[in-house]
Amino acid sequence: MRDDGTVIADCHDDGEVHRTAGEPILNVLGQMKVVNVLMVVTRYYGRIQLGPAGLTRMYSGTARDLLNNIELEEISY
Repeated sequence: MRDDGTVIADCHDDGEVHRTAGEPILNVLGQMKVVNVLMVVTRYYGRIQLGPAGLTRMYSGTARDLLNNIELEEISY
């Protein structure tokens, strides 16, 4: 987050189906109001076709699970 309160955010699907990986993770970060963070989620292909909806659920669920199971520190500016 910049000093003026604006947020710069970007995401990438890196070979996954368009808008099924980066965007769902970025949405979870926004919903949980987490800023100033880099999150990388790696998926190893296990020969199970998840489809677009399954990929979206898996990536967003993984991001949410991670954020719910770590200790976040709130910083006020």
